[in-house]
Amino acid sequence: YYPPVVGGYMRIVRNLVFFSTLILTPLWLLLIQNIDALPVWLRFIRIAQPNEVAPIVQLLILEVAVDVLRFASVNTPNMMGNSLSIIGALILGDFAIQSGWFVPDTILYMSIVAIASFSQANIELNYAFKFMRVLTLILTYFLNLWGFILGLLITVVLIATNKTVTGKGYLYPVIPFNMHDFKYKFLRKKIRSKEKSVIKK
Repeated sequence: YYPPVVGGYMRIVRNLVFFSTLILTPLWLLLIQNIDALPVWLRFIRIAQPNEVAPIVQLLILEVAVDVLRFASVNTPNMMGNSLSIIGALILGDFAIQSGWFVPDTILYMSIVAIASFSQANIELNYAFKFMRVLTLILTYFLNLWGFILGLLITVVLIATNKTVTGKGYLYPVIPFNMHDFKYKFLRKKIRSKEKSVIKK
C-alpha cells in the first residue's frame, strides 16, 4: 500500500539493518582487539571499564540470553508477554552490569543486534544468520582479522551453496545475476492498471 519511494526506502533499510546483524558484534570484537591500530577518532568504541569476563564470553552468553527472553515471552500469556520480556531485559541488563558480569558495551551491541533481527520476517534465515554470527565471533576471537574474514567467507559459501524451497539460490538474483529481479529487491515499482484490476477482481 506504500508508494514506490517509501516502499523502496523501507526495503533498503531492512536489508542493510539485517545485514548488520551478521557483522556488528564480530566487527566490534575485531576492533577492540586491535584498538591501538585504530585512528584516535574511532577509539571511542573501546571498553571504558573492562571487567574480568572476556568480551567474547559476554557476547556468547548474551546470544543465549536473547533467545531465553524470546522463549519466555512466547510462553507467557499474551497480555503479559511483551511487558514481561521488556521489563525482564531491563532488569537483567541493569543487574548484570552492577554485578560485574557484563559491561554496558556488550549489552548495547547485542541489544542492537536483537532488535535489528526482528526486521527480518523469515525466522529460519534469522537463526541461520545467528549461527553464522556466533561462528564468526569465535573465529575472530581466536584468529583476529583472518578469523573475521574466514567467518564471512564461510557464511557466503553456505548461502551460495544452499537453495530455497523454490529451487533458487539464496544469492539469487546476484548469482546467477538477473538485473530485473535485482533491481526490484531494493526498489518498488508502481502497480500497473492490469494488476490493479486483477486485485479488484
